[in-house]
Amino acid sequence: EHMVRWGPWARSKDEGKTLAIAFYKDGKEIKSYQVNDLVKDYRDLPQTVSHYMWRKETGFDDVGKRVRIQLHRGPRADDTGPTLIFSIPTGEYKRATPNQM
Repeated sequence: EHMVRWGPWARSKDEGKTLAIAFYKDGKEIKSYQVNDLVKDYRDLPQTVSHYMWRKETGFDDVGKRVRIQLHRGPRADDTGPTLIFSIPTGEYKRATPNQM
């Protein structure tokens, strides 16, 4: 009934327009986000010669029908940004509070 799709590895010259995550219901897309929808400035994220890293960790909660994404913050790979909690049925998200992580 529901599906979550991750976007491809984000390329350095994409201006943050790479697909980050998309949500589907019965085969139809209901919500999608580009990297620049989720991070303030993709240029501040950890970079390689050709790509950048926007998500640090991810997790699925099948029972709660949620996806968790912890973002990078800053240019170092160990800089931890906010955690976003997405509803799989709707694709909507909110920033997590410490007890939701």
